Amino acid sequence: VDNIKAVMVLDGSPKTMSDNLKNSWAWIDKKDTGKIRQSATMQVLSHRERFFEGFAKWMLESPTPSKINQITEIAYETPAYVAALTNETASYADYENTLISLAKKRPLYIFVRNEWEKVVGAWVKKYAPKARFSHMGKHLMFWEDHEKFNRKFDGFLKSLD
Repeated sequence: VDNIKAVMVLDGSPKTMSDNLKNSWAWIDKKDTGKIRQSATMQVLSHRERFFEGFAKWMLESPTPSKINQITEIAYETPAYVAALTNETASYADYENTLISLAKKRPLYIFVRNEWEKVVGAWVKKYAPKARFSHMGKHLMFWEDHEKFNRKFDGFLKSLD
C-alpha cells in the first residue's frame, strides 16, 4: 500500500459472483455460472464474431456499425484462448476486502456505468464513504464520451496534489 497513491475502479466490480445481483456489486449470479461460462468463455472459442459483436453492443451507448467494427477489431487482437481463459479466471475474482481496506488508506475513485448507480452508490456509502463516485453511460463511457470522462478524472487527479 505504501507505493500506491490512489486507486481507481473503472466499471469493474470488486467481486465477480454474488448470490443476489440486484443488491450486490457483481457481474455473475452464483446460481448461473454455467450460463456465463457458455457465453463469455465458450462462445469466445466457438463463435468469436457473434460474441464480440454482442459484447460491443452491450458496452456502447451508441452502438453504430463503425464503433462496433472498431471494438471487434481490437478484440480480435487477443487470441481466442487468451480471451476465454481471461474471462473464465476473472469469474472467480474477489478483492472486495482489499478494496475496502484501500479505501480507508488511499483516495479512491469509483466510476461505473449508469446501470450500476444505485447498487454501487449504496456500496460506496457503506464501505468507502470518503471515495469519489461517478457514473455515466455504459461500459465504454470513457471512450464514447471521453471529454466528460476526462474532466471528471482530471478533477480526481488534481485532488491528489
